[in-house]
Amino acid sequence: MLLKNFFYYRKLKKQNIIIHQKANVSKKNTFEGINKIGKFSYISNCYIGKFPYISNNTYLRDVKIGRFCSLGNYIHCILGEHPTDFISTHPFFYEKNKFFNNFKENLYTPKKVISNSKYSIIIENDVWIGDHVKIFPGVTIHTGAIVGTGSIVTKDIPPYAIAVGNPAKVIKYRFKKEIIENLLASKWWLKDKEELYKYKDFFNNPEEFLKNFLK
Repeated sequence: MLLKNFFYYRKLKKQNIIIHQKANVSKKNTFEGINKIGKFSYISNCYIGKFPYISNNTYLRDVKIGRFCSLGNYIHCILGEHPTDFISTHPFFYEKNKFFNNFKENLYTPKKVISNSKYSIIIENDVWIGDHVKIFPGVTIHTGAIVGTGSIVTKDIPPYAIAVGNPAKVIKYRFKKEIIENLLASKWWLKDKEELYKYKDFFNNPEEFLKNFLK
């Protein structure tokens, strides 16, 4: 554990956020609570909802994560875009950057700046991402989706889809269309754990769960 983060980590522990001593979690994060961060993982400028766990050696920056997500080992969120239609792909020519602007010989004022929103990647609720997955900027992995081990995600993954490969492609959906629509409409992930506990006997049966949950 980095000494400078000791008191910050201790504060997070009060929110039931368990951080491995060999993880690096910056102060530029927002946590809803009840999370676990594995060793050698790096988390910065992220929003993390309730209950997601992040396994070992995972790199997340500028990522928004919903509730009940499961993230495996060695997940890497790729950030930054380089233009292919400029004279050069180097950031000197298109990015407002303190480092480049410190050079007196840099007289170029970029007319076009490539910028990301606060969160470059969105991972919604109840998403499961396997080990060794790479995710490109601008991607949204929608609620209930599963991304298979070793996949490279270059475009959005629909709700409750199972996607694998390089690039990741949808191979099937977890449930029938009607069930998916009802699960999304229910927004069950927003309920507190005490209320969800009432439906514990139906977690393995989506149809029965919805029948009781949507009464």
